[in-house]
Amino acid sequence: MNFPEEFVTSYETLKKHHKQYLSKEGVKLPQMNNILGCTLTILYQNLGSFLHIDTIKEKVRGYGITLTGGDPVQARHLSTQKGWWVIKKGGKRKGKAQFALITHCHPIPGFISKKRLSTLDDVNWQKMKEEYQNMCVNCGSKEGEPLRWKRTETCKLQQGHMDPRKDLTYDNCIPQCSFCNQQYKNKAVFNVRGMVIDFNKAGF
Repeated sequence: MNFPEEFVTSYETLKKHHKQYLSKEGVKLPQMNNILGCTLTILYQNLGSFLHIDTIKEKVRGYGITLTGGDPVQARHLSTQKGWWVIKKGGKRKGKAQFALITHCHPIPGFISKKRLSTLDDVNWQKMKEEYQNMCVNCGSKEGEPLRWKRTETCKLQQGHMDPRKDLTYDNCIPQCSFCNQQYKNKAVFNVRGMVIDFNKAGF
């Protein structure tokens, strides 16, 4: 790799910001010497400005990193998988996309960090509800407001199982309103975004 001193300094500064603001939110910092880490550092050096995908590719290659495949710099993965507030514009036609890092102090809105294995105490439950913007993962009803499908009742979020075959722990819980929790009961297996990925033996 051929990283100039200025680039290394930018990454080290980004690393400090990540530790201060983002690590506690579950945002992942890729290593500087891989494609994602190099791309992130380039975007950080141009914070708030859009860079054309070809410009990013050229810079990454210039640091001695080999690019292959149809999506070689994988800038979109910085937001969807890692949680960085990287946004995209353009890109309806191949090779026209532009990317920008909006801030290094907050994760991208709507990012849900990978859950860790731990007990579901009051602190974790409150944190989880905040990650989901205090809304039911299935129907979007917001706590304290009328239920989406039962407007005469107020939404109070309940701790729903992602997989009803397992114990209710932080890594196996999603917030559900009473209506959705009652509808699904123990029949469905969900992913972290409330999408049904399997069915319990009982089925529907």
